[in-house]
Amino acid sequence: MFGRVASPDWECGQFSALEGIEFRTRWEHNSGKIDDAAYASRLDALQDAWMYAVFGDSTVTPSLREAQRVAADGVDPDDPAFLAAKGAVSQACDAAGSIVSMGALPEMGG
Repeated sequence: MFGRVASPDWECGQFSALEGIEFRTRWEHNSGKIDDAAYASRLDALQDAWMYAVFGDSTVTPSLREAQRVAADGVDPDDPAFLAAKGAVSQACDAAGSIVSMGALPEMGG
């Protein structure tokens, strides 16, 4: 990636990875597979991932940068501002012709 501009597909792949981590973490917490401390720890790590994610300069980049800015305040999956920012990234990925996908754990039906 160094010296090159990231494509929307690459950036949306990065976003998919972050969304997948959040999706699986939330499911594991709601299912009792991880306790509150582990859940909080994973959300802290996810916030770090958002803060240090490398993005390029594509049509998707502005929405990713906004989501990154909002993530600085925490990555609470129920926070309206964070949900709106992530929704804008999904829309930008869709408009760029890229997809956002998340993998499920086997016990989730994946």
